[in-house]
Amino acid sequence: MNAKREQTGQIEAGFTYSRHLGPKIEHGAVKIRFDSVQPYSFSSSAIWAGHENFEKYIQTGVEKALIEKLGSLQTTRVELIEIGFDEVNSTPHGFQSAAYAATCAAFLI
Repeated sequence: MNAKREQTGQIEAGFTYSRHLGPKIEHGAVKIRFDSVQPYSFSSSAIWAGHENFEKYIQTGVEKALIEKLGSLQTTRVELIEIGFDEVNSTPHGFQSAAYAATCAAFLI
């Protein structure tokens, strides 16, 4: 996990998720920018470079954490700014878990 405060209400948080499930590994890595003074929106400037796009899973992970922490999706502009993709091990669940963890980490700063 890494996180830093940019300006009041603005935070960047990243998280790399890696979990062994038997002989397989689930992986996903994200870096997300949050602006808590803006209305809720989700956008992406991440480059997937020919990889399968898992943004809908990332959005689901972010929204789950925001609802748990804030009770609604009324505030916080969210921008996915970077992903880390493993050709063999990246999975939708890995990216969703990384996004959830990065969002929760943003509340710790």
